[in-house]
Amino acid sequence: MSGCVSLQTMPDAPQAPAGQALRSSRIDRVRVGMTYREAAATMGEKTIIGYERPDPQSEACTPVTVNNPYRKEFLRMAGRSYDVFYYFTNIRKADGIISDDELTPLVFENNVLIGKGRDSLNKLKSP
Repeated sequence: MSGCVSLQTMPDAPQAPAGQALRSSRIDRVRVGMTYREAAATMGEKTIIGYERPDPQSEACTPVTVNNPYRKEFLRMAGRSYDVFYYFTNIRKADGIISDDELTPLVFENNVLIGKGRDSLNKLKSP
């Protein structure tokens, strides 16, 4: 019996110990001060999240991908505008659902990255 790899976040992602989330090394290369274009080029337009074998008689596997950014949010706070782009960066639970804890937000103001991750987003949203 043969099969396809079931889960993978990206070709350059390190292997994580069992029970821990797989983390993309691409998000680690994104730095505050980058333009949206630079960050988007670093993250890529698609992320491979697994493989499927459409024909059980064949050995060929097809990658299952999600588009990046996976979700977008636009915030206006205290007279300032922010773009928040959520990138799929890890698998917490192999359940076929992409949940918020599997996405990493990148926060941009005037097309420049000012924050990365939930802590940066929460800090921005807190009064």
